[in-house]
Formats: sequence, C-alpha cells, structure tokens
Amino acid sequence: MLAYGEENLTNGRQELYVVNNTFVNDRGFGGAVFIFAKSGTTGLVANNIFIGGGTLLSGATTSTLPLQTNLVTNTPGLVDSANFDYHLALGSPAIDQGSNPGTGAGVSLVPTSQYVHPARRQDRPSVGNKIDIGAYEFQ
Repeated sequence: MLAYGEENLTNGRQELYVVNNTFVNDRGFGGAVFIFAKSGTTGLVANNIFIGGGTLLSGATTSTLPLQTNLVTNTPGLVDSANFDYHLALGSPAIDQGSNPGTGAGVSLVPTSQYVHPARRQDRPSVGNKIDIGAYEFQ
C-alpha cells in the first residue's frame, strides 16, 4: 500500500515516518504488503491501524524502521468501514492506546490534523492523556 525507495535511495537521508494512519486491506488475502521500504531506510512506524491480511513491513528491518504501538487487527472498531468512515467507534481497541511518537528530523510527529472528505482537513482534537491509534482521534 505504501512504497518508499522503489526508485532507489540516492538522497542524503532516507527517513520514513509513518505515524497515525489507518491502512485497510479489503481484498482479504494475505499476500498484500502494507509498507515496503527499501533496505537502508530509517525512521519510525507508529500509532497506525493495519486492517486485513498482509505483511506489515517488507524491505527494511524493524531495527532501522522500528514499529511502535501499532494495531494489527480485523476488528478495529470503526464507525462504518463499509462506507469508508474510519473514525473510531466507542469501544475501539485503538482508543487511548497510542504513544508519543516523538520527533523525526527535528519535527514533531504528533498529528495535528485529520482528514475530512472530500480532500479537506480539520484540526485533530486532543482528548484525554493518551493519543489514539489510527488516523482519527475518538470524540
């Protein structure tokens, strides 16, 4: 679903930060790859929801692209995934389960916005003491 470094790693820094996203594999087969990052990539994969079958990380290793507080599940507790509403529903296992992603290349990785359909954004609310896993904060 996400590929990094396919064209080769030729820039000075090869850093990938994948933080607070919701990845959905509706095809239901395990041969999918959620994130491919060319070997040698550094960064972080944190606070993401990965739904459906597949390999979470391919190419890079978790020693260079560590995995931190991600949720891999077929039952994420979303409002209406059949109609592409990936907001968290009451009781979702992603609520209050995230961790502070810190910084990457000197920039805060804490999400400040979330998607509004079609092609808009809104400020991501801050609710409680812990961040939620996934693209949306539960309200």
